[in-house]
Amino acid sequence: MIPVSIKRNVILQWLQGIPRDKIARMNEISTGTISNIVDDERDVDLEIDYTRTLAVYLMNEETQVRTFSWAVRLYNISLELGISIETTEALIHKIHEHCFKKQKSVPDFANLLIDHITLTEQHGISLDQFERIYMGLLAKKNLYEEQAREAKMLRDTEIRLYGTTHEELVRLSTSNPFTVKSLN
Repeated sequence: MIPVSIKRNVILQWLQGIPRDKIARMNEISTGTISNIVDDERDVDLEIDYTRTLAVYLMNEETQVRTFSWAVRLYNISLELGISIETTEALIHKIHEHCFKKQKSVPDFANLLIDHITLTEQHGISLDQFERIYMGLLAKKNLYEEQAREAKMLRDTEIRLYGTTHEELVRLSTSNPFTVKSLN
């Protein structure tokens, strides 16, 4: 029977990311015994491998507590909102991909999204309604631009037909009360 003090030392050293061979030398036991102790602990603590991976990462990257706490906060927010961490990660990657393709920075895109959401809240509409309203306004704008192009083409045709200039038509419209006032 392996003493509890050795088991505790082995687990603590293993969680610190110390290699099996070195743990064996430090505790004067075989690497097989190290494996058995870790396997027994896995039966009790199903997340021990995650804990070790995290500990090794934090040590190797010299990660600050602030960075790690941000990850914990993001994880907790995802859980509170009912979003899996996989979905959260996929969303972040999708935003990055979109910004890369559109040559926009991720912070600028995030601020734009926040602005859009704020705008919809101020006007009492949902984000999906915002898109529909925007598309309607864009269609009207395009229609007005097309009508303006057609009116300009008609004006230019009449100018050529009557052998005059735009300035002359404007002068005539201001001096003659019977002419149309919308030549500009």
